[in-house]
Amino acid sequence: MKKYLFIFFIANLFICSNVTAQHKGYKSAIGFTFSPDYAYRSLLSTDSANKLFKEIQTTPQNAIMGFTSGLSYRFNLLGTIGIETGISYTRKGWSTDSVNSHSVIKNLFNYNYAVVPIKIRVNLPSGRRLFYINAGVIGGVLLDAAKTVSTAYFTGTLNSNQTTIEYKVSNEIYYSMVFGIGLDYRLISNLYFKIEPNFQRTMSEYSKETVKAFLNSGGINLGLLWGLK
Repeated sequence: MKKYLFIFFIANLFICSNVTAQHKGYKSAIGFTFSPDYAYRSLLSTDSANKLFKEIQTTPQNAIMGFTSGLSYRFNLLGTIGIETGISYTRKGWSTDSVNSHSVIKNLFNYNYAVVPIKIRVNLPSGRRLFYINAGVIGGVLLDAAKTVSTAYFTGTLNSNQTTIEYKVSNEIYYSMVFGIGLDYRLISNLYFKIEPNFQRTMSEYSKETVKAFLNSGGINLGLLWGLK
């Protein structure tokens, strides 16, 4: 997958190399962004016969709604190339369901990180609009992790028992690939609205024996940016 993302980004960089018009709105910009994220976990095992891997596979893995929110800073370099960075707070995770003869038990796993993205942008200016493609990496550290257990009984009593405990992970360093396609639209003067669908593929592992787990997400990054001359 890394190879395909790299090829796609380089291809678009080549296509955009003939676009010489500068975006007239700003040379740099700072703003606030928020992204509702569809977060989930993916699994990989070096031994498909591993007992732990088979047990995990038989447990339904569900996505959860996470989010990313923080400050963003970007600046344009030569031609159509720009760089974007910032600092954000993000929540990743997943959930599982297990059923027995009298209840359904739901386990919700939340991971909260402080992260810093570094992305390269290819800008496609068009009047009041600035289309762009970006790709890069996101690094961060784990702030806290929690596991919430909720039980729903078949008698109809929902969430009659709910507990939240601190959850230990084997790797507190977070880093991922990120890819997005977005639009900046000038509202008034130096104020811009941003919308950017993006996908994050975690490169850091959360391992148990021969089972590796990765936290991934897809979201729509929304924000307001103030252009700086």
